[in-house]
Amino acid sequence: MPEEWFRRAEEDVLAARLLLGTAEVPNVVGYLVQQGIEKGIKGFLLARGIPLRRIHALDALLDDATDAEPGLERWRDLCLQATVFHLTQRYPGMAAEPLGEEQLEEMVEEAGALLDALRTAARDT
Repeated sequence: MPEEWFRRAEEDVLAARLLLGTAEVPNVVGYLVQQGIEKGIKGFLLARGIPLRRIHALDALLDDATDAEPGLERWRDLCLQATVFHLTQRYPGMAAEPLGEEQLEEMVEEAGALLDALRTAARDT
């Protein structure tokens, strides 16, 4: 089952990458990044035998993951940033500080690197 979580996480980040440069939907790019990270962390937790919590706060999920793999801490800022997009997409009226194209590209690339690290750490169990 963890492999399915990783596959879907990678699909979300790929979709975000494909939408880069589409000025009309920058919040969707951020939301897809958040979704990909959430699924990736949950895949990692399942691979490590850690029960899932039905939450979307990436910092809380990262807390669970770093208990098992402390090196994942380096992605804390990314997780905090991406969580904002989850909230703004799910709850109209909440505003997020808009990110420029370069910042969105960096966020997508970092999400891909985090997914790679999660998958590698899941295999190292």
